[in-house]
Amino acid sequence: DVFEKFYKRHFAKRLMTNKSSSRDNESVFLEVLKRECGFQYVHKLQIMFNDDDNSKRFVEDFKSHLNDTNSSLSCDFTMKILTQNAWPFAQRLESPILPPALSSCLEKFQLFYLQKNHSRKLIWLYTHSHGELKSTGFKKKYIFIANFLQMLILLQFNNSSAITEETLSEKTKLPLTKLTQNLQFLEKKVKLLKKNDRGEFTVSPRFKFKNIKVNINHPIKSDRAEEAKKAHESADEERVFAVQACIVRVMKMRNTIKYNNLIKEVVDGLSKRFKPDIKMIKKNIEKLMEREYLRRDDEDRQLCVYIA
Repeated sequence: DVFEKFYKRHFAKRLMTNKSSSRDNESVFLEVLKRECGFQYVHKLQIMFNDDDNSKRFVEDFKSHLNDTNSSLSCDFTMKILTQNAWPFAQRLESPILPPALSSCLEKFQLFYLQKNHSRKLIWLYTHSHGELKSTGFKKKYIFIANFLQMLILLQFNNSSAITEETLSEKTKLPLTKLTQNLQFLEKKVKLLKKNDRGEFTVSPRFKFKNIKVNINHPIKSDRAEEAKKAHESADEERVFAVQACIVRVMKMRNTIKYNNLIKEVVDGLSKRFKPDIKMIKKNIEKLMEREYLRRDDEDRQLCVYIA
């Protein structure tokens, strides 16, 4: 089940960034997982895979709509429509201030989408978005491949040559922790920005890179650690529910069962997904007793009785 969490996250990233080496291989592996682990194991993965295919059709339909209405976009813009509960993305930014070029694209697509899907609502996952920025302030005309937060920060330098962190926070409405992390990354790791004695950030004129395309969209170390921690926590939470559900299933089927036999059947029932800890099983048996799903027999305390 821990593998499932991490595979799901990496699978989602490959689909979101179009970095899957072979869609056929992805599809074959989903079939292998389905055969070995069951339909429920791959259900959300299959939804994600289908979302990716459907999104490509949405992009083409949107382009046709723009042509038919003699409308145009101020920048190249594509999107993916994701089924909310299927993808392992929970992190959202609350109403950042978007650059006019991007906000007009979002408004046009949102209007187009909602005309076709009246009962649905679009929630923009800005933290999982990325784009390309063309530079004009260097000898080379670099193209920076950046994440959404980096884009918001760097675009502010179109209007000001030197900006403090406080001003950037005011202009973008990004969370201060995220803003600080990305500024430090752009200053110390990428060396694209530098900080002067007045605490202002400026674009470093000494920035150099051997290629025209510069990928600065790298995960920050703290984000990777937090993501791994959340994956383990999510797996632990789901294990509790799985253990409790298995206990109830066994009790419904047996009606009465010896305490040690109940533990053994729960271990056997969950062995395909994970190796449950005996202490966890015992703890959850007690919890279910407190919630009156089962009880100990009055005469034989080693006998568990299901409460219908």
